[in-house]
Amino acid sequence: MAFSPDGSLLATGSDDGTVRIWNPDTGDAHILVGHSGPVGSVAFSPDGTLLATTSEDHVVRIWNPNTGETKTMMRTESSLLTCIWTPDGHTLYTGAAVGAHVHLRGLPVLSSRSKK
Repeated sequence: MAFSPDGSLLATGSDDGTVRIWNPDTGDAHILVGHSGPVGSVAFSPDGTLLATTSEDHVVRIWNPNTGETKTMMRTESSLLTCIWTPDGHTLYTGAAVGAHVHLRGLPVLSSRSKK
């Protein structure tokens, strides 16, 4: 789970593939639907305008957290476990069991495998 930078929203991922965006003050939530597997990680961009989610369905999605619209998505070769934005918000890193993938704010720019 992750708070938006201003603390006004709380995002959670679920085993049913949904993402919930909560208002922590009221307890109200809206549900984002798009993943077909459990959601393992959620991360707000530093400016709070985007929400990245990763899932066991091998997909990273980038959403508008206010509207629930999927801005972009990318299918990878493996189940994704985690994601984190760089402080400037221009790069999203995702982690998988077989390596790391790097995306430029929804546009993939590099995919690398961990070397053993």
